[in-house]
Amino acid sequence: MRASAALMELAPAAAPPFELAVRVRSASGKAIAVEATATTRGKPPEDGDPSPDGVRFSIPAGVRYEVCLRAEDHVSIYRAGIAQAGGTACEDVVLPLQ
Repeated sequence: MRASAALMELAPAAAPPFELAVRVRSASGKAIAVEATATTRGKPPEDGDPSPDGVRFSIPAGVRYEVCLRAEDHVSIYRAGIAQAGGTACEDVVLPLQ
């Protein structure tokens, strides 16, 4: 019994998540409201950016993700990839004049 008590195995540390952030602007620099949905294996992440012109998702490391952004009266913008541990992707999208 003593030997088995000494063989305590620790769980591996969880890898830090991947952070994906996008802000949308017009060609003149005006903020444009954007909504987004993220699809991953398991429970989809929620938008962690409270501002109307940006989104931020925290995605578990190693998970494939797809994000669809919809800006008011503009085309949809897609981003996809595999979340790298501790990585970040910050992007400013500038929409062309209509």
